[in-house]
Amino acid sequence: MISLTGLTPLQRELCEIIWNLESTEEIAEWFATLDTTVRPVAHVMLQMIMFEYFDSAPLEDLSQAQEVIQHIQSL
Repeated sequence: MISLTGLTPLQRELCEIIWNLESTEEIAEWFATLDTTVRPVAHVMLQMIMFEYFDSAPLEDLSQAQEVIQHIQSL
C-alpha cells in the first residue's frame, strides 16, 4: 500500500487523479491539460507515487545482483 503523508490539499487531489488514471497515455494527456503552474507540482506527485511504489515493492531474489557486486569488488 502506497502512503504519502504531509501533502497539501492540491497535492492530495493531484495524487488521487494520477492514481485513478489507467495508462501512461492517459497520464500524458492529462498532463497536457494542466496549467503551467500546476504541471510541475503534478510531476513531483507522479514521481513521489512512483518512488513510493518502488520502495514498497517486495524484494525478490537478488543473488544475481550480489554476484555482480562481488565481481566488481574483486576487480
